[in-house]
Amino acid sequence: MTSINAELIFVETASLLQALLILIVFYLLNFAISMFVGKWLFNREDSITLVYSTVLRNHSIALGIAVTAFGPQAGLILAIAFVLQIQAATWYGRIADRFNFFKEN
Repeated sequence: MTSINAELIFVETASLLQALLILIVFYLLNFAISMFVGKWLFNREDSITLVYSTVLRNHSIALGIAVTAFGPQAGLILAIAFVLQIQAATWYGRIADRFNFFKEN
């Protein structure tokens, strides 16, 4: 069964790229909205908490997007979302510190 899914990944690269693009847009919007709300309403620590708690808890939404868009191949999309989510959180932490996104207390 795993080998069949591996072949599917290579055959349907357009679907894989489409899924990746959808997830990237979803997470970029999620980071941006959370960051701007945090900057506007909260101090630095609470802003960072807001960003990470909203972005990293949306795995079920990513699954919903995947199931709606791709049906049975949603497991693959979910795996991509998990990897993308964790990497994006790491990059965001570095960028937020470097460019001082949040005001100090």
